[in-house]
Amino acid sequence: TYFLREALARGEIPLWSPAILSGYPFAANPLSGLWYPPGWLALLFPLPLGFNLVTALHIFWGGYGMYRFLRENDLGHEAAAFGALAMAMMPKWIGHYGAGHLSLVYAFSWTPWLLRATRTRAGRHLKGGEINPYPSLIMAMIFLADVRWAIYAGVLWWAYSIAHSHDKFRTLVSLLLQSALTALCVMPLALPLLEYTRLSTRSALMPKDIFIFSLPLIRLLGLIYPSFSGFPEWVVYPGALTLGLSLYCSLTRLGKKGSIFWFGAGVFGLAVAAGALRPLSPLLTRLPGIAWLRVPSRTLFLTDLALVVMSAFALEDLLKGNEGAYKPLARRVWVALGSFSVFLMIGVWMLTKNLRPEFVWGAVAILLAATWLILGLRGLFAHRPSIWYWGLVGLCLVDLGFLDRTLISFRPAEVIFNQGEAAAQWLAQQSGLFRIYSPSYSIPQHTAMRWGLQLADGVDPLQLKSYVSFMQTASGVPSTGYSVTLPPLEGDDPTQANASYTPDPGLLRLLNVRYVVSEFDINVDGLVLRQRFGRTRIYENEVFLLRAWVQPADKPLGSGVTAARIVSWTPGRIVLQADGPGLLMLSEVMYPGWQVWMDGHKTQIETVGGLFRGVTLTAGYHQVVFAFCPLSVYWGLGLGVIGWSVTLWLIYKG
Repeated sequence: TYFLREALARGEIPLWSPAILSGYPFAANPLSGLWYPPGWLALLFPLPLGFNLVTALHIFWGGYGMYRFLRENDLGHEAAAFGALAMAMMPKWIGHYGAGHLSLVYAFSWTPWLLRATRTRAGRHLKGGEINPYPSLIMAMIFLADVRWAIYAGVLWWAYSIAHSHDKFRTLVSLLLQSALTALCVMPLALPLLEYTRLSTRSALMPKDIFIFSLPLIRLLGLIYPSFSGFPEWVVYPGALTLGLSLYCSLTRLGKKGSIFWFGAGVFGLAVAAGALRPLSPLLTRLPGIAWLRVPSRTLFLTDLALVVMSAFALEDLLKGNEGAYKPLARRVWVALGSFSVFLMIGVWMLTKNLRPEFVWGAVAILLAATWLILGLRGLFAHRPSIWYWGLVGLCLVDLGFLDRTLISFRPAEVIFNQGEAAAQWLAQQSGLFRIYSPSYSIPQHTAMRWGLQLADGVDPLQLKSYVSFMQTASGVPSTGYSVTLPPLEGDDPTQANASYTPDPGLLRLLNVRYVVSEFDINVDGLVLRQRFGRTRIYENEVFLLRAWVQPADKPLGSGVTAARIVSWTPGRIVLQADGPGLLMLSEVMYPGWQVWMDGHKTQIETVGGLFRGVTLTAGYHQVVFAFCPLSVYWGLGLGVIGWSVTLWLIYKG
């Protein structure tokens, strides 16, 4: 985000970033935020304040969208408002915000709007087969915000549209047209992303990688007992009232189409999250797009969304007195739920001799919710229903509010930005253009960005296979499968995880790595300790190579070098001056879209050593320009303009 803000401030649209992993295609990375304009609002404020404000705006947007969706389903104001509150305070959602998964938070906020758009167009009900541009527009926003949620949202959109259609064939035709329109709108990201994914380690996921963080079956108890400060991928708790009301809905409204759909969606989300698709893993790994469904527990968003909608349906019946013959059954179910939560809490306490606060909170919350619901069902507040309703709202606020607070850790901005700052400040004072490698992640990416440092390591879901292969040898850290970190980390302490591995200064120098920063001692020839800040050691690579050089074409890479002069250097355009003959080498990662001009004439760019950019120089003095001109981005922009133009025209026409 810092990189994006600085580029936009210079009037540039950044297509390539040098910040981490020795450079990567910024425009192709779905987490860059480049193609999601609402996220740019954060750049108008000091960071991280801007992130928090934009996130709060999206949470409000999602809650309001749920309110409008429920009202569209003929629910009253009170039931719809309760559903909006349960949506906005959904612990699963808030937990991912606390984990820093902001793009996922942004994308999920559009989901109720997507469902609402399938039913109406500017307040008018659609006929099957009619082209409705609103779902296309909203699906495009979801995709541009976070590709991972877009896949689940798309499945939900199609299933909901077909389930609530009277003419399945015409609805299917409409969905195909709308999906095609969505595909055009997202092409600025989709085309570069397809190219990047094909070349990245994400394209070779194994079944064990796809089903990482599947929900353990024991974690299904999280429906009743919250997990304070829990792992966000495994947060299930929807709230005691949401659970109690949705159980009532499943008992009383399963004969109604809407309730059947949401019950099925909730069960589907739980089943997939728990790894129900694992037996199909050999087939799944061959499906296009499966690389973005790596964490099946994300389907818990579907489950919690379904529970919120069902709870609102149930509350509508209770407020209108439509419970009828279901009163005795509802009371028994709520009593059974409360009793189960208490007895299980006591059983766990007796077995473990440890009364865990999560079990206490869950049991008390379920008891209070069941009691209040039963009191309302018995007609105790028949003359003052508003007291009963506001009691429900209060219980929901306390229950979800307390849990949500445990899922978010607030730290002062100065504490975050101070991480590795002393070492980063010292490194920023060193002259020249160089990179830094840290096997212990001693300088976080945001700190490096603030001080204008470039890292050879990094944390990102997308990493070029060629770069990972090179770094496996250069860092000495073996790769045991897919990892979002480079070098990979194993164990609970990242500062010591790679202490037993020795980097190779001779290979790191090819990456223009001048300094190695570590939280542990590194004893290897070629690395000399230059500075120390607490536990953080800074080693200088004595065999360091400049960013650009000329060498004989028949010599090993990095041998017999003479320096090339850097006239200008920006992430997407590098101008060099060098004398030939020889091979002009640029210590930059090769990637489709990079082109080269020598003395004003376009020439052949070479991939040297399987990773680096190079060009063969003839005898004499030359000026060489490397520029990033990715056709995938340009084609994507062209198709995107067509898609958005058609969408806006259809909206205007409607």
